[in-house]
Amino acid sequence: MAIDRLFVEQTTSTNDELNRLVRIVDLPEGFCLWTGFQTAGRGQQGNTWESAPGENLLASLLLRPVHVPAAEQFLLSQMAGVGVARALSRYAEGVQVKWPNDIYWHDRKLAGILIEHALHGPHIRHTVVGLGLNVNQTVFYGGFMAVSLRQLIGKSLDRSHVLNEVVQEILDVYKREDAARVREEYMRLLWRGKGFHPYEDVAGRFEARIVTVNPDGRLLLEDREGRVRGYYMKEVKAVIEE
Repeated sequence: MAIDRLFVEQTTSTNDELNRLVRIVDLPEGFCLWTGFQTAGRGQQGNTWESAPGENLLASLLLRPVHVPAAEQFLLSQMAGVGVARALSRYAEGVQVKWPNDIYWHDRKLAGILIEHALHGPHIRHTVVGLGLNVNQTVFYGGFMAVSLRQLIGKSLDRSHVLNEVVQEILDVYKREDAARVREEYMRLLWRGKGFHPYEDVAGRFEARIVTVNPDGRLLLEDREGRVRGYYMKEVKAVIEE
């Protein structure tokens, strides 16, 4: 399937630019905007996204999910996470989805996904799926454990080729998979999906195992005492011990 896409050398944020374009141009579903460098790249909840110029994949994909109610919008995050994980699993084993939708290789961050919706009452007018994928960068300064595809496979990659693979997988999941199957695969791909691991919330550090992720995106954890705790994004942090 041919992908409608536009490359720009530099922009503030591909999500910001695609959200601007969709307001003034009748863009088709599946349109993709990508860039070599973002001056104000964004992650979840206002975090910044580190990326060396010309080395990584920075892109945003437009969806028009009229079949997904606004109340079930987390399903689109799951679709994106599953699609990206499928594509990257061609390059390395051990690719997983870290709740809600980062992409990890073991305990190291390989990609981040930022989903933004334009809502109209109970409906989603359009969705922008932003992706920051570490492709060829080998040195990171952001203070988190990052990894790139180049580090995993030992050679540099054509970013345009990787973009085609990733976008095609996201669209395949989005168009062909039903919600139950997507949620099942998401749970199967979930980082730390088995066993007890350290977490931290406003009350402090604790150990817990993942019980499930609700359709609204709420993460349910069971601690060592058998108590089930529920969290939305940014209410709990997975602790990674180096």
